[in-house]
Amino acid sequence: ATGQDPDGGDVTDVSDDDTNVEDDPTITNLPSNISFSIEKSAVFNDEDGNNIPEVGETITYTFRVINTGNVKIYDILVEDPLIEVEGGPIDLEGGQEDSTTFFAIYTITAANIEEGSVINQATVSGVDLQGNIIEDLSDDPDDLTNTDANGDGDPDDPTVIIFQGVLQIEDIIIHNVMTPNGDGRNDIFMIQNIEKFPINNVQVFNRWGVEVYSTKGYNPMNDNVFRGFSDGRTTVRRGERLPTGTYYYVVSYERETGEVRKLAGFLYIN
Repeated sequence: ATGQDPDGGDVTDVSDDDTNVEDDPTITNLPSNISFSIEKSAVFNDEDGNNIPEVGETITYTFRVINTGNVKIYDILVEDPLIEVEGGPIDLEGGQEDSTTFFAIYTITAANIEEGSVINQATVSGVDLQGNIIEDLSDDPDDLTNTDANGDGDPDDPTVIIFQGVLQIEDIIIHNVMTPNGDGRNDIFMIQNIEKFPINNVQVFNRWGVEVYSTKGYNPMNDNVFRGFSDGRTTVRRGERLPTGTYYYVVSYERETGEVRKLAGFLYIN
């Protein structure tokens, strides 16, 4: 504050927060919200264009980091136990996001193909002005399960690449992905044209080789189709829904000529 005395001289004073004899600044503490989230997306790069995963082909991962708070976060990095993430570190103001800095390329292995999928999750970390570390688990934006693994209010679903696509095998077409959630799509183990070969046998095994389903005369139009429930003769908990994972099928059928064909491969149930 500035004024003048009766003689025209300047009179000044610096404000104080609670008295007129001191000059302490007035401090108003604003509530801070320090948080951020990360989304991890994956694209299978079918380099040879045959819609079948092969050893040496790749998956591209991209990351979207969002500062969901109102405080600047510094030295942001993304780490993933499966791959080395390129890019960063970066800083983000409150409300800002970045979807171009971080990326990774993963090379598919024989084990991935055998399992039928690649599942992994990244972690984003940064520090605030006081040096406190902030972290968040990545979420797959295409997965609407939205499981909150760390309880922070944001979904933390791992990113899943399923090597689906349709396997064209001679007379029949085997779809090797099931999502038995009752939405009318991929609810059953679909084997197109199998009804043309009524002498057939279909078996499904888990990864330990235990039979979880078996039938003869498999027909997608009948009630004997595989719907993701345990129904094998040796199954301990018969009639229970099977957990998400990779299973294996064996399909045999007899042609009109009497020739018997036997096919085997993986089946992913989600």
